Amino acid sequence: EAYRNNIYDLTIDSGIGNKGAIGIDYLANNRGALQNVTIRSGDGSGVAGISMTRSYPGPCLISNVEVDGFNYGVQVTQYEYGITFEHIRLRNQLTAAISNQNNILSIRDLSTTGAVPAVLNLTANGMVVIIDSVLSGLSGASSYAAIQNSGDLFARNVTATGYAAAIKD
Repeated sequence: EAYRNNIYDLTIDSGIGNKGAIGIDYLANNRGALQNVTIRSGDGSGVAGISMTRSYPGPCLISNVEVDGFNYGVQVTQYEYGITFEHIRLRNQLTAAISNQNNILSIRDLSTTGAVPAVLNLTANGMVVIIDSVLSGLSGASSYAAIQNSGDLFARNVTATGYAAAIKD
């Protein structure tokens, strides 16, 4: 049921040589939060800093979180109740900073730095609202759009540099 799952004031380091590592496999339903959390991969590898791939995530708040490394900074793959992100810093992901399939993500003050897309909204059922964010592409990002959208998207006050385009829809 995952009611009131809260994680505050924590640092996680997945070490090195852990290609299957997930920093936090998180599920909160109806009420929960990750706040003031840092997750890092010692060698950049791993599946996801925050994995939200189990059924029925949200509503919940992810706030003041930093993820460094992993294939995905945040990976969401399930339908249902919506996730709010605020003050998020994602760096050095190998596939995408945020990947969403089928959920509703509300994002404010996202900062990404990397050579891969910042946001993937992969399915027609997915929705992303992103405001007041800075998406910075490093070498290699120029072949991607910062935001790649297949669902519904609302973007306002988003700066994307180093990418081929800000949005591909």
